[in-house]
Amino acid sequence: MSGLLDNIIRCCKIIICLTASSGVLCGQLLVPSDTFSKRRTVAVTAAGLAGYGAGMYLLGNAWYQNSLTGRFHFFNDNGEWLQVDKIGHIYSAYNESSIVYDMYRWAGVPENKSLWLGLGAGMLAQTSLEVFDGFSDRWGFSWGDITANMVGLGFFGLQQRFWHEQRMIWKVSSDFRTYPDRKILPADGQQTDNLRRRASDLYSSHLPGRLLKDYNAQTNWLSVNPASFSRKEKSWWPAYLNIAVGYSAENLFGGYDNAWTYAGHTYMLDEPQYRRYRQYLLSLDIDLTRIPCRSPFLKTVLRVLNVFKLPAPAIEYNSVQGLKGHWIFF
Repeated sequence: MSGLLDNIIRCCKIIICLTASSGVLCGQLLVPSDTFSKRRTVAVTAAGLAGYGAGMYLLGNAWYQNSLTGRFHFFNDNGEWLQVDKIGHIYSAYNESSIVYDMYRWAGVPENKSLWLGLGAGMLAQTSLEVFDGFSDRWGFSWGDITANMVGLGFFGLQQRFWHEQRMIWKVSSDFRTYPDRKILPADGQQTDNLRRRASDLYSSHLPGRLLKDYNAQTNWLSVNPASFSRKEKSWWPAYLNIAVGYSAENLFGGYDNAWTYAGHTYMLDEPQYRRYRQYLLSLDIDLTRIPCRSPFLKTVLRVLNVFKLPAPAIEYNSVQGLKGHWIFF
């Protein structure tokens, strides 16, 4: 097992080192500032606001363009998608606040101020999405989503406040699956539909959209670093090795059930064949930010990649198949 992990780490280092050969100048720019830098702070703030504005504009035109209405409304979606979407909100809020915090620390902003700026940015981004949902005829403003956002912010803020580091990290992985074009008959036995079209309608037909919202392919992980909890100066447990607990689900082709309407016909998947169920996983993970590295550029690359969980062996439990193992789980 340790040999497999060492090989994964070596592969990561080789890939990053090859990338780094063209990033020497960029590496110098990414050196954190020991003192407050007004220039960097202005640059970080401007980049953040520009990214936020561009993101909201693109979402409004691409995601919500055909669903926005003039009436703001609330929507209780706490029972939908077997709560996979709620875990996704925790992941998003956590990483948004964490990344903004790191950017301001790079600019030399004091830790407490960087912390509040990170939390504020995470809350702004996630609440803006809820406002969009509130004006959408497909969704609505969800207090359940807001609660999940607060949990994600709390995971980041409390760790940074009391430990001054992140010992428990939220990550995501995806197997980027392809759905079959198997024909599905409606209740009236006429026009057919298929899972590939249904999945594209729900989760997007493009890779970025699938990564963000394909609840069948996506797994969210809480990756815990045991070595950081040790009181000894040097723990026997490798500093970079984490234990990750994952949550996912299968056969989700609708919020509450696998029934939908398309082209005036109603479709429903066969329950025994497409039974919806939760998946609980236990796996190993690597905290890329704890891999020894002197280059600021490489550290930055590792930091960005650390929002994703690396493929690794895993143990899964679900109510349909019971306990099962995976040599490699994506």
